[in-house]
Amino acid sequence: MRGRFTYGVPKKFDINGSAGVEFRQFGPLGRANFSAPIAELAVTFESIEGTKLFANARYRTYVSNALLGQDFRVTACGGGLEQRLSERLNFRVVTGYEMAELLQHADGGRGRT
Repeated sequence: MRGRFTYGVPKKFDINGSAGVEFRQFGPLGRANFSAPIAELAVTFESIEGTKLFANARYRTYVSNALLGQDFRVTACGGGLEQRLSERLNFRVVTGYEMAELLQHADGGRGRT
């Protein structure tokens, strides 16, 4: 289940985001079912024509394909600057930070596929 929104003032300011809850079900021999929140947000501001500032953030739980009974939760943010140099050439500087936290489930992921 996920909701999405977009807001924009023509050629100046845009906000895009989504939020929701992810439900995961595993078979009768698998680990316990669980739910996890998910969220994303992106903001873009065009201060003058050809110059854009942007920022984004996200939060989500991913299933580990390598480690049984373990998932990881990711919280990340980033931002940057984009400058149009000519009709075909842009210069972009981007930075960001990502933190991943390992989640171990009590049932150990028995029978997980």
